[in-house]
Amino acid sequence: MSVLIQGDQIRSIELGIRVNKASAILPATGLQTLFTVSGGRVLCTLLLGEVTVVFDGTTNSLNVVHDPDVGAVGDLNAATVCTSDIAGTLYTVTGVQAALMGTQKEGGTEVPTHVMAIAPLTPFVLPAGVTKLQTTGTDTTGSTKWTMCYVPIDNGASVA
Repeated sequence: MSVLIQGDQIRSIELGIRVNKASAILPATGLQTLFTVSGGRVLCTLLLGEVTVVFDGTTNSLNVVHDPDVGAVGDLNAATVCTSDIAGTLYTVTGVQAALMGTQKEGGTEVPTHVMAIAPLTPFVLPAGVTKLQTTGTDTTGSTKWTMCYVPIDNGASVA
């Protein structure tokens, strides 16, 4: 049986252009650039992170912020505890400042999980600027990789 439409074509139709950030060790109580939006505004349809190397158990939280070229830095999610997250744990960012990253309830507590991640139903707009990962602790082993899917709103807008 032949396949007329490939998976990457369906993804492009549904989510837009995909940009990947290679796996990197978490920043030490600070910020790490994930993506740079340039040339105008984009509609972020998916912002997905995945733990690639287990976190070392140091008390730590993650959140994603956007530092626009004009205006002040803003949170794209609430700080999410990630102290002992294992490889394969998934994080999704909804653009809602009070929402934890890609969580589900386990024993009454909301935690990220390696089983599944909640993808946002509502995309959010990012102006030109830099999207960054922020940490509250120094994890010496933990690494994450990130994917952003987006649709340009302005002609010439892109993400790298």
